[in-house]
Amino acid sequence: MKICVFGNKGLTSSLLLHLAEHDYQVSALVSVGDGATDLRLISGYDSNLQNIAENLQIERFACRSYSLNKQSDIDYFRTRNFDLGICLGWQRLIPDAILATFRHGVFGWHGSMFRFPNGRGRSPINWSIRLGGDQIYHNLFRYNAGVDDGLVYQTSVIRIGDDDYISDVQDHVLASIKRTVLSLLSDLAADRLVLSPQPSTPFISFPKLNEESGWIEVTRLCMADARNIVRSCSRPFPGAFVRSQNGDFKVRIWRADVADENVGFGDDGNFRITSQRCYIKFADGILVSDDFELLSPADNAPSKVA
Repeated sequence: MKICVFGNKGLTSSLLLHLAEHDYQVSALVSVGDGATDLRLISGYDSNLQNIAENLQIERFACRSYSLNKQSDIDYFRTRNFDLGICLGWQRLIPDAILATFRHGVFGWHGSMFRFPNGRGRSPINWSIRLGGDQIYHNLFRYNAGVDDGLVYQTSVIRIGDDDYISDVQDHVLASIKRTVLSLLSDLAADRLVLSPQPSTPFISFPKLNEESGWIEVTRLCMADARNIVRSCSRPFPGAFVRSQNGDFKVRIWRADVADENVGFGDDGNFRITSQRCYIKFADGILVSDDFELLSPADNAPSKVA
């Protein structure tokens, strides 16, 4: 079976290594070329992905456009006769002209706190943590030209712990991906693949998140919602942040917990840094962080997309 993997992230690398460990030879890796987009803007981008592909003797196709809409991109797939596409760590829709070139189609994963068809769209796992969800319905489905509306192969339920950050949930998700991709390949080989349509009802979808989405507005958020934002966009994403009152610097917050001590606040009024800890005050309580960075405007990260 000729397998093509789409992806740019550390998750993509883990998938390639996992398939190799189970004696599946991937024929090609599709990832963005240096001229296709600013690679710094891809959260979780793996700069070692190309080396991993080379070590596994996988052909790499560096696409000219992240949207795969250049004629040279389309021509590549028309000449390769792939049987199966697997998409992980890819943040764009795949054009129908390319999907149609795969004998069994292109499959990928999408998980959110809502059952399909709800929860379609961008950054669904980040959004699920941000909204205080306690579990994810993680779907392996076949792509079509629409947004996350293809036929579903398998759905797993993944728990989100109260203290789980996005990296923790990604670890749980990766374990699910490793299980379900082997199941998919086994069912395809045995010609027993069964796919189910999604409900055709109205649905809720998620908009894109970027670096600015991590802004913690201390005067407008409760403490629990602010902590969920921190958990949802921590590493490998751009991170949450608070601004000083005059806007001359930011504090990047990577982790936060409810403070169990009383702290006085100075003129800035909403946060205080002391003894290697950052305290953030809300109307209903105080968060404390031992993992933070003080940033001047010149140090602010580019607007990464989750």
